[in-house]
Amino acid sequence: MISRRSLTAALVATPALVRRGMAAAVWPERPVRILIPFAPGGAADTLARILSESFKDEARGQPLIVENRPGAGGTLAAASTAQAAGDGHTLLMGDIGANAVAGALFPALPYAIDKAFVHVIHLANLPMAMIAHPSVGGGTLQGLIAAAKQKPGGLNYASAGPGGASHLMMELFNRLAGVQIQHIPYRGGGPVLQAVLTNEVQVAFSTVSTTRPFIESGGVRAIGVGGRHVVPTLPEVRPVAETVAGFEAETWHGIHAPAATPPDMAAEINRVFNALLKRPEVLARMEQQSAIAVGGSSESYAAFVRGEIDKWSRVVRDSGIRMTN
Repeated sequence: MISRRSLTAALVATPALVRRGMAAAVWPERPVRILIPFAPGGAADTLARILSESFKDEARGQPLIVENRPGAGGTLAAASTAQAAGDGHTLLMGDIGANAVAGALFPALPYAIDKAFVHVIHLANLPMAMIAHPSVGGGTLQGLIAAAKQKPGGLNYASAGPGGASHLMMELFNRLAGVQIQHIPYRGGGPVLQAVLTNEVQVAFSTVSTTRPFIESGGVRAIGVGGRHVVPTLPEVRPVAETVAGFEAETWHGIHAPAATPPDMAAEINRVFNALLKRPEVLARMEQQSAIAVGGSSESYAAFVRGEIDKWSRVVRDSGIRMTN
């Protein structure tokens, strides 16, 4: 016989269970937009398009529409997502800029960097290569550091723009390596590569996927990778941390939803993208781009993002970088 207390508890729990089941069952109800904070052709755009090719197979036949919304260091796309309805049909391809460093860089943002989003899933890490002109420091990281210490301020590094990942990574390197390599900003990754190829600057950080053809041709020398592990597509290149203790820097991307998104719907979005990251055709395409699939829970991704906010906020503060809105 069911007691009155058990029956009451069951009745109280039933609406929540029904809502959970319904949220998981009906998402998505229509095409899903994913906003990309950068122009077409970059790493974030490429990753989104790889996922979009198989999205219908995991998401009730609905497509994933890739919408590029570049500008203001990625914060335009982030703000648009933060202000969207929390119905799971507008998502953000989050990154180190708009979702980690922007809060420290800009005096004011149209969204609260730590409260505006549900951090749904960590999609991938994109390894960074530290590239140098072959004539610098004998083509080694140790040689670069020695040359920089011998002539403080005598070497230059390129970034894809003030306040971006390639800028902050070199500032972190400067601080940890005890050197003073000077910053010269450029408008994007292409001009950065050209500057290193011509020895206009001596060193830069760039994604492995972008720089690998130039490394293989000998135009630039890869003298380190930013992550803790060797990158499979550059097996001979050691992590910078083996020479500069404490250094770790990779770009990353994940799915973010507006803060108003119900937990059950966020869980279903997480499930769909985790399933995509297990599909062989998706993994094969990501490997071609040197992107390392991550996946996992929303909780683990939220903890990761909090750590990145703390880490890069310190770099911004210590380097004295300031941006205007």
